[in-house]
Amino acid sequence: MVGDIRNELGSIDVLVNNATYRPVKPFLDVTLEDIDRVTDVNFRGIFLTTQHVVPDMLEEGGGSIVNLIGAMVYLGRPEHVHSYGTKFAIEGQTRQLATELGVDGIRVNAVSPGLIDVGREQTEEWERLKQSILESTPLGRMGSVEEIAEICSFLASERASFITGQVIHANGGTYPIPNVVPNES
Repeated sequence: MVGDIRNELGSIDVLVNNATYRPVKPFLDVTLEDIDRVTDVNFRGIFLTTQHVVPDMLEEGGGSIVNLIGAMVYLGRPEHVHSYGTKFAIEGQTRQLATELGVDGIRVNAVSPGLIDVGREQTEEWERLKQSILESTPLGRMGSVEEIAEICSFLASERASFITGQVIHANGGTYPIPNVVPNES
């Protein structure tokens, strides 16, 4: 994948990692196969993609990496321990790589979006969760994909040249996010 992009567009100086796999499963039912699948997408894929892109950035004398993690990482959500655990690992990787790669002019940051309107299927459970979050959101609305893209664009730009190792929380002021337990019926 990285080779194809490099062949078509040239050297890579910006990387936005937005891979995610969030299966819903109670902690005691999570299997080793579940953990492997989540880890492969949410951590390993981001790690390896970053590892393949960094040589271009080193050659160019700098670059910007932006990792998306998500607000639920900080407050938890039932039946997501295996997926959100990997996203928290991405925050750790963000801070570590900012330290290691900063001396080479490579900035590494993360964006933690809150409730974003991405056109999800409108299930009853989703509607309950959404309403609960909106009730505790000072801005009183969902964010947009475009707003998150603008933050990523800013972090990738020279306007953010002195920002690295940070997590930008784009959540409409939602803290704490209510922990809504899914209805068992």
